[in-house]
Formats: sequence, C-alpha cells, structure tokens
Amino acid sequence: MQRIKRWLSWVVFTAILLSVCTVSAYGAQYGGACGDDLTWTLTIPSSQLGSGTLVISGTGDMWDYGYTDNKAPWNGLACYIGTFIASEGVTHIGEYTFSCASASNTMRLIYDELKTVKLPKSLRSVGRSAFENAFDLNRNNVIQSVIYAGSGDLWSTVTIAARNEPLQSAALTCLLCGSGHTWRTGGTSSEPTCTEYGTQNVQCTTCGFSKTEKADSLTPL
Repeated sequence: MQRIKRWLSWVVFTAILLSVCTVSAYGAQYGGACGDDLTWTLTIPSSQLGSGTLVISGTGDMWDYGYTDNKAPWNGLACYIGTFIASEGVTHIGEYTFSCASASNTMRLIYDELKTVKLPKSLRSVGRSAFENAFDLNRNNVIQSVIYAGSGDLWSTVTIAARNEPLQSAALTCLLCGSGHTWRTGGTSSEPTCTEYGTQNVQCTTCGFSKTEKADSLTPL
C-alpha cells in the first residue's frame, strides 16, 4: 500500500513539475502524500526565491527518502522553500527530506533558501541527512531559526541521526520562552587557559533548554 501511495504521489508530482517548467511556479499550491497518514503542502505566494512554505500535516512518521532514488517530491521546487513546518502529530522527519542529487544525479541539489524550521512537540526523531543540503554555494549553513513547540527536557529526547549539522547548528527557540530565555550557569565543562577559551553549561530556568557556550580565556602572561 505504501509503495502504491508513493507511486501515485510521484505521478501527480511529475505532472505538476512538467507544468512548472512552462508556467511560473508562484501563485500556486502543490501537495501530496509523504507518509501513511501524512500529507505535504507547498504554498508559493510570490516569485521571490524562498517565499514558499512547506507544511507537513497529519499523524505519524514521514516516509524516508533517498539521495539519488526515491527523492522527496518537493525537490524540484527547492529554491522556493524558505519555511518548513512539521505540524503537531508528526513524529519523524524522513531521511533526505532536504538532501538529494540534482535531476541528472551529477551534483547536489541545495536548499539554500531554507531559513526557518518549525518542529512539533510530538517529534521523536529526525532521519539521516534530513537537513544535510541546507547550505549555500559556499557551504555555509542557511537555517537561521529552529522553533520547537516543546520544552528543553522533551527536546533532549528527540533522536537526530547523522548528517544534520545545518539543523543542529541553527539558533534554537522554544515557544515557551520565545527568544527570551533566562539562562542560569550550570558549571564549567572545560577550564579556560591563557590561549584557549573554556566552555560552560547554561540552562533556561523557564523551559529547561540547555546549551554550551564559551567561557572567557585567562589573561595571557
């Protein structure tokens, strides 16, 4: 059944993509299945790159995709995706969601306009290489903000597989505190020296998010 759904999804998307080649992609909405009980919708309101929002709705796990085969169905519109929203009920972000080769499989297809990622508290795992290609031509990570609906304690239980550095290095915000965390120092994890910064653990007193930040180096002799 899952294979049939995937095949139908690709048939529909191929027809859409053929029309995109001859008609402007903006001002339209695209979508299909991306899990047994999940659907995707990509809305592109203008011709501006990165103006589109990709939303995953429903319950359960997203399907895992591939790098050269079984690619995510929205990859042909990668340059328009600026915001990704996984709605409450989504439990898994599929492998290679934002990572695949170009149509000819000769180069990487990059999601260099993906700036904002919104994740639900129902999330339990992020598949391998899901966000691997979220970088620009200079290989700088482009995700600027990851907004999470749960607490810090819940975020620590989410399993993030390998090759998701663009997601893990982005600024993390929770809905409980917005961007205004109240940080409390939790001790020094590595002592500073005269030549190197140390590190210290800090935790938000409201939501429980924790992070490691630099501690000042000692004054050189």
